Amino acid sequence: MAHENARAGFGKLFTAQILGIIAAFCSLLTLIPVLGPVIAGAAIAILGLIGYIMNLVGLNQAGKDDDLIKSAFGLAIFSLILGVAGGILGALFSSMTWISSVVNMINSIISLVIIHHVLFGGANLNSALSDKAASTWKIVMTVIIIDIIVAIGLIICGILAGSTASGIIAIVIIVLTILDVILDIVSYFMYLSFLARAKNEV
Repeated sequence: MAHENARAGFGKLFTAQILGIIAAFCSLLTLIPVLGPVIAGAAIAILGLIGYIMNLVGLNQAGKDDDLIKSAFGLAIFSLILGVAGGILGALFSSMTWISSVVNMINSIISLVIIHHVLFGGANLNSALSDKAASTWKIVMTVIIIDIIVAIGLIICGILAGSTASGIIAIVIIVLTILDVILDIVSYFMYLSFLARAKNEV
């Protein structure tokens, strides 16, 4: 028997990812003279908000059929609260730029766990998705680990600002960032492909 809540939830998660892709392409609108940047900013903000809400709703709905995904929803709420708290602290202590880096690092770890729970929660609901979940997880995990290393590097650069070590670390960060972008694109579409299958097969 199909898990109707999970199917609907995965459908929303899939749509949220598509909105993210559309938002990314909206950045090209900045090339339009005068009003381009304004239109792009508004479109990205609106699509981003809708996508974020759909992602939360999708996790909540799919979580009714699987405990792993239910846990992912709880983590997503915690991540939201942490992000807001980090933003407030960053505004109050603007000289302590490392605060945002720490928050981003923690949220990267949370994102890793959320994606893991979505992938293997889907596999729990339909074992035919197990191989797809495992292969996607390996790429996603690699990307998140690189993100964490970059975040740690940025924190160190902030502490060692201006030193020779800071310059070397900055170069390493640039190289890792380029690699991260490439792997991020691969993992993004693998995750999207998984969601496309899951919304029909769980």
